[in-house]
Parts: sequence; C-alpha cells; structure tokens
Amino acid sequence: MSSKYNDEAESVVRVLNESARKLKGLKCSDYQTKNGKSGVDLVTQADRDIQEHIISFLQEEFPEAGIIAEEDHGIEKQDKNFIIDPIDGTTNYSAGRRYHSISIAYQEYGEVVVGGIASPEFEGGIISVGIRNEGAWIETEYSFNMTLDQITDSEAMKAESNRELLEESLGMVEASSVKDIEDEMSEIRKELGATYTQPGSAALELVEIARGTIDFRIDTIDIWDYAAGHVIVEEAGGDVTSKHYFSQSIGRELIFTAATGKGFMEKLKPVIQSSGFAEGMKDT
Repeated sequence: MSSKYNDEAESVVRVLNESARKLKGLKCSDYQTKNGKSGVDLVTQADRDIQEHIISFLQEEFPEAGIIAEEDHGIEKQDKNFIIDPIDGTTNYSAGRRYHSISIAYQEYGEVVVGGIASPEFEGGIISVGIRNEGAWIETEYSFNMTLDQITDSEAMKAESNRELLEESLGMVEASSVKDIEDEMSEIRKELGATYTQPGSAALELVEIARGTIDFRIDTIDIWDYAAGHVIVEEAGGDVTSKHYFSQSIGRELIFTAATGKGFMEKLKPVIQSSGFAEGMKDT
C-alpha cells in the first residue's frame, strides 16, 4: 500500500516481527519490581532486552525521531516520536501466560498516526496494524514473516459487535489500584455492570475492541499502554477519548482513557460524566 506514513509503518511491522520472534525465544527471566501505577510493577530482563532492540532498530532507521518508552522513558521530541511498550502484560509474561504483547506507535506533532501490536503467543501469534486514514488490520496464527503490504491486503477490521444495548455489552472497567480514583471507578463499574475481566494487556484488549470481540474499555494508564491501540480502534471505526489528570496518590500525571466499538461512546459518556471523574481533567 501507499501511505503518507508508509516508511514508518513498514518499519514498525519489521521491528515487531523481529521482536516477537526474539521474545518467543527468550526464557522468562527472574523479575524485579519498580514503582508503578499499581504501587509496585514487575519488570523482567526480557522487557529491557526487547526495548533495547526496538530502540536500536528505530534510531538507525529514523535518527531524527524521539523515543518515549516504558522502561526508561527515552527522549521525547516535539515533532516525531516512537512510543514503545516492550512487553505490555509483564505480569502475565512472567507467570507464563499467553496474554501479553509488544506495542509500538508513531506520533507526529502530538497525533499518533501509526500503531502496531504483536503477541507471539496469543491465538497462535497475532499482529495488528492501524494507519491514520487508511484502516486497521489483523493477522492471527501469525508466524511474524509478513510485510506491511501483505498484512494490509487482508480485509480491514471493523469495531462492531452484534450487541447494541449498553446492558448487553461486554467490556471492562479497571479495578483501580490508583487510590485517589477508586470511588469514581467503582461508580462507573456499578453503573455499567461490566462483565469482562481485565486479562492484563491493555494493547491486546484494544485490539479486541477493534475486531468487535468486546465493546469498551475504561482505564487509567500511561501513553505507551494505549497509543498504538487507540489508532487501531479508531481506524477500525471505534471511538477513543483520553484526558490527563494528576494523581495525588502516585505523585505524577496519568491518563484516563475510554475506548469503544462503533456506537458505544455516546452510550458511555453519561455514565462517565455522572461519576464526577471527568471534572478537572484536561483533554489530550
């Protein structure tokens, strides 16, 4: 395919292929702990190895671009950045569970225009790619050997399910570990009666929305958790919103996000607004 962001998208696919094969070949290493959103987060040597590989690849291809990455945050630039989560779902990975992924997004002038997510284990291996104004695609039972053109030759994803009513919907609301928003998140959960259990990889859950498996996801996360997934959801016809807020309990800024399949955002908005959580937050 020919796209304004073809070079960046092709490189994202190439490094995702390499990184997924590399991650699949790694044995789960001992983990360490770090301060995170949940108080204590896990990090493994594989997180560091995969991130180092991705950064090295992208800096060689695009030396002018900045890097925003989970494990060391990188060097952000105003115009062009790659946003990296080397293993989204480290807890699952360290426990030997299949539900984990690698997530890479490309951002220009504050807008994410390319997103790629790959999992070497989930559904026999998957890759999903979204390109702004072009579409979103997915390959399952994937061997991590296809080009961007081969992936985008397949039928585009649609963020649609056969569930039309909110009370019939399938979605998840974070069981928040961020103490200063526990009440608001609890209120949203009670209103929605969310029936989907959070499996531990925000990126994969966003892919699930983009292909209509689930209908919505509400969470408080960092940019590397959702950047790639949001462009995939939007290009599949879904909707996303995100707002910054300062968490007093953590002492830094987090991002409230909601992503939905087609037609569900308008149904969710009254519930979010009635929780009071949206007050005092600034749009991204």
